[in-house]
Amino acid sequence: MDQLQPCRLDPPLPLLSWKVELIACGYAHTVFLTHDLSVYSCGANSWGQLGLGDTDDRNRPCKVERLSKVAVRQLDCGAAHTMVVCDGAREGAARPAVPAPAIEELGPSTELSGSEESPDEEPDEPGPLGPGVYGFGRNKEGQLGLGPRSANMVLNDQIQRKPVLVETLSQYITEKGSDIELRCGGYHTAVLVQERTKLLTFGQNCYGQLGLGDVEDRFEPGEVDLSACPSDSPADRAIDILACGGGHTMVVTHGNTVLAFGRNNRGQLGVGDLDHHGEPSLVTKLCGMDIVQVECGSKHTIVLTRSNELFAIGRNTEGQLGMGEVEQQPEPKAVDASQWIP
Repeated sequence: MDQLQPCRLDPPLPLLSWKVELIACGYAHTVFLTHDLSVYSCGANSWGQLGLGDTDDRNRPCKVERLSKVAVRQLDCGAAHTMVVCDGAREGAARPAVPAPAIEELGPSTELSGSEESPDEEPDEPGPLGPGVYGFGRNKEGQLGLGPRSANMVLNDQIQRKPVLVETLSQYITEKGSDIELRCGGYHTAVLVQERTKLLTFGQNCYGQLGLGDVEDRFEPGEVDLSACPSDSPADRAIDILACGGGHTMVVTHGNTVLAFGRNNRGQLGVGDLDHHGEPSLVTKLCGMDIVQVECGSKHTIVLTRSNELFAIGRNTEGQLGMGEVEQQPEPKAVDASQWIP
């Protein structure tokens, strides 16, 4: 029974203490951003998702040395990939301000184990990293956004063991900071740029989770057409909330319009049917509400409003919607929180 109880995580050696500011979780790996803007990672590493230069699993947090000279402001994890946003040198950097949600994902399971450096370790790249967006880990579906897939793509192209610059996104990093916010789904990534008016997506797209109107994977960012938003006001079309699940994506605009696209076999989009949607579709029952948070699991979605109303959508076979039963919900349904407390 002892191993099932929560336990305190000891600081990585040689640190005597550490203050964790942000945490992101993939299917079987975890990434931490500490108070001094250092990045540590642990867990499964078969795709290089820990950014440590090898594919050995780690059972305790290890520092991502390639990020030791830059100020990391954001980080997030997919099932087996990690993305970070860096906007300058470490010296004099302020504390991070953008949270990164932990997402339940689907992906291959890897048993945790500590080990020494593996023989496939890559040599250090010359010079320190600069401002930019970096990705590491699985890139089989293009979820790192590193560029077009070549006809002779080999395994080493699909596995990135160290942080690699995503050039097409790094243009949004300026001396004044980053005009960017990113979220990782299971095997795809979504990014907000240009003062949150432009949505870019890349990676796996077999369910239309990129919102680009087809089911072709993308190895570089593509822009999502948000014309489904009924407002003509540019301010109302700006996106306040972005969330990604195992195979679906949700956005909430400043004008309180809710759009969803991607996998929908469990009704996780909340549009009232069980069809996959390759383009943004209106979640009519949530539009007009003052939504403050959206979180996506692998096949379910939870929505919170400013007035503390909670809505649940999608798969519920394990009771993950918290409704006291196990029926799936293809439309948003209010959760009666009064039943939570005896």
